[in-house]
Amino acid sequence: MKALADILIKEDKKGKIFSCQFAKKDGSLRNMVARTQVSKDVKGTGRGSVFPYLKVFDMKKNQWRQINLTTLNYIKIGGKEYGRKL
Repeated sequence: MKALADILIKEDKKGKIFSCQFAKKDGSLRNMVARTQVSKDVKGTGRGSVFPYLKVFDMKKNQWRQINLTTLNYIKIGGKEYGRKL
């Protein structure tokens, strides 16, 4: 959902922690607590985010992940909820 992607990109400019739900490539749903603007384990050898993917740091798994912004169902950032969890 483009509207959710726009909200996430707008609200997350300062690297706030957020939760989200999106559909993975295989169609299953993933719930994630993540943030952007992380410098941990950055070596500078990978590529950055390329639309429709947003590179984030998964806070529970302590690993880098990519969120497909076109399959985003739900986000919660700064105490505000957008979209709907499935």
